[in-house]
Amino acid sequence: MPPRAFTLVEILVSIGVIALLLGLLLPTLSGARLAASETKALAQLRDLGLTMEMYLQTYANAYPWHEPGVPFRYDLPGEPSGLLTSSDDPWSMRYLWASTMHQVAPWPEHYVSWLGARGPDAATVPWENSEGLSAYPAYFYSNSFIGDPACWLATGQPRARPVRAHSVRFPSGKALMYDIARNYLPIAYQDRTTRAVLAADGSASMRDDRDAARPVQNRLRPNMSAQIYQDTPGGVFGRDF
Repeated sequence: MPPRAFTLVEILVSIGVIALLLGLLLPTLSGARLAASETKALAQLRDLGLTMEMYLQTYANAYPWHEPGVPFRYDLPGEPSGLLTSSDDPWSMRYLWASTMHQVAPWPEHYVSWLGARGPDAATVPWENSEGLSAYPAYFYSNSFIGDPACWLATGQPRARPVRAHSVRFPSGKALMYDIARNYLPIAYQDRTTRAVLAADGSASMRDDRDAARPVQNRLRPNMSAQIYQDTPGGVFGRDF
């Protein structure tokens, strides 16, 4: 007796059941992927915390800082290739901080992880992806570590200057770096307000932007809007969470 073929109704029912199962599973799979990406971002930030600790030990407990007008180098020491840029804006360190890390974290071993949870082809060499486009770090450095606390206080002389570790009053509550890009977020999660944040004590955690301290205007940047984690009230004297 030949095997009975599926009827059209049975095929349509099967397709409907499969579609229903996929509809139930896809959000779960998407959520699991998001959780994995967030875990990766936290791990990368913790590694950055160790790198910052090495930097502090190397540079007399001073956080990364760059003299305005002095060229930023995009190439490795000893490999001159003319990859330079210059800026008179000290606050550009928020995304150019990586150029100060040559001595403690050589780019070939570290730079791809600084790009955050992107694809494996995000960068083939520092600062460029496979299409030659700029690939800036996904993790921004807080301006609080680039200027005197007076920049975010009503009194005192505001100025951009190096900040030393002992000046940070609340290391566990002050954001040192944070995931500005969150480029791993699927479309369904674009409205999320959480991001990975590295505190000055080296701990990393997922934080809700709505819980961050309300930013105040940097007196040296009167024309720029205040941003969370960048313009903390009191700078390193204050806390973000």
